Amino acid sequence: MKKAFLVLLIILILAAGFVAVWYTRLSGDTVPIHVAHGASARAVARTLKENNIIISERLFLALVRLKGAGGHIMPGNYYFSPQMLPLEIIRTLQAGPRNFMRVTVPEGLHMRYTAEILERSGAINSAAEFIEIAQAERLEGFLMPETYVLAPGTTARNMIRIMVAEFDRKVTPEMHARAEEIGMTMHEVVTLASIVEREAVVNRERPKVASVFLNRLAIGQRLESCATVQFALGETRPRLFYRDLRINSPYNTYLHAGLPPGPIASPGLASIKAVLWPADTNYFFFVSRGDGTHLFGRTFADHRRNIAQVRGR
Repeated sequence: MKKAFLVLLIILILAAGFVAVWYTRLSGDTVPIHVAHGASARAVARTLKENNIIISERLFLALVRLKGAGGHIMPGNYYFSPQMLPLEIIRTLQAGPRNFMRVTVPEGLHMRYTAEILERSGAINSAAEFIEIAQAERLEGFLMPETYVLAPGTTARNMIRIMVAEFDRKVTPEMHARAEEIGMTMHEVVTLASIVEREAVVNRERPKVASVFLNRLAIGQRLESCATVQFALGETRPRLFYRDLRINSPYNTYLHAGLPPGPIASPGLASIKAVLWPADTNYFFFVSRGDGTHLFGRTFADHRRNIAQVRGR
C-alpha cells in the first residue's frame, strides 16, 4: 500500500510539473471566479476549467485530495490567472479572498430587512435592487439565513443566487421526500415554517408550534397567527389591536382559512424540519409566557386557563 501511494504521489507531482509548463504558455490575464457558499471541490474545479484557469479537472481534484483541502474551500470572489500553479490556487481557496467579510443574516427576517442588513454591511451595493429581484422571482422564504463569507460589493443578483444555493444545499432530498410523504409541496412547507419561525423563540418548542398549526389545517380551522397579520400590515408592531386583526389581506389568517399565499419571512432549518417532523400532539392553541416559551392547550377552555395563568389571574 505504501509503495502504491508513493508511486501515485510521484505521478501527481510530475503531472503538476507538466501542467505548470503548459500554464506558462497561457495568457496572464486574471479572471473573476465566484465560489458559492458550500460549493464542492468538484464544482470549483469545473468552474476553473470552464474559465481556462486549469487544464485538468481530474488532476486538480487529485491535488485537492492530496492536500486535504476538499472541506476547507472558502466562498467568495476571487481573481485567478491561468499562469497560477494548481497548488497556488488551492492555497488561495483555503485562505479565502483577501478582502472577504462575514455577514450574518438572522432567521425570521422579511426580505426587505435582509436587504437592508446586506447593504448596511457593504456586502451588496443596492438593497432596492435586491428586493426588486427577489420579489420578481418570488423568493421570500427561500433566502437561507446564514453567516456568509463575501467580497464587498457583491451584486444583488449574485447575493440572491448565493442564498438560494444555500437553501438548496441545506434542504436535502430527504426533506423533499418527507414533504411529499406528508402531502405538502416545499412551497407550503416553507410557508408554514416561516410562520413557525416568527411565532417560536425556543428551538425545542418549534415542533410543538408546528403541530398546532398542522392540527388546525387538518380540520380546516383558521391558523390565527399574529405573525401573518404583522406581515399583512407591512410592519412589526409590539402589540396588535382587534382592528389590526380585521385587515383585508390574504395573509390575514384570522380571516382566511388555510395557509397564506406564501412565506412571510425566511425560516431557518430548525423551523423547516419542525414542519416536516412535527411533535405528535393534540394541541390546537398556544399562548406566550412572555419569556420566549409557551403554554399549549387542547381545547379553547384550556387556552383560556393558560391565558389567565400568564396574566396572573
